[in-house]
Amino acid sequence: MTIAPRFLVIGSCIAIDVACATESKPETIYHYVIVRLDIPPGLRAAQIIHAAGCSGRLAPIPVDAHAIALGASGELQLAALEARLRAAGVPHVAIRESDAPYEGSLMAIGIAPQPRGDLKKLLSSFPLVKT
Repeated sequence: MTIAPRFLVIGSCIAIDVACATESKPETIYHYVIVRLDIPPGLRAAQIIHAAGCSGRLAPIPVDAHAIALGASGELQLAALEARLRAAGVPHVAIRESDAPYEGSLMAIGIAPQPRGDLKKLLSSFPLVKT
């Protein structure tokens, strides 16, 4: 039995194309939330939870996904990001507060879990949220 160089026989009956059989590492998935830094810490935590929960429904989240919380200086910076995400076609959710005193205000954005790709460029100006 002759086997072409690009095939590998495993056992006595299975041939696998070696080019396809090489194990490639799947792309790392990132789940980003961007929250306002000009709100009290407790409210900030609640908004992170809302944004992560809502955006987590937009795409599957593997157990090894990286969760990243970034901070926006305020509502204007967050609104500008929302416009850029929309223009780039990036799936996301915008969290707006329904209760006073922030009623109607944009509080956080959750981005659908996905490979980093172009997100890095869109999010590079936002610092990590610190506790």
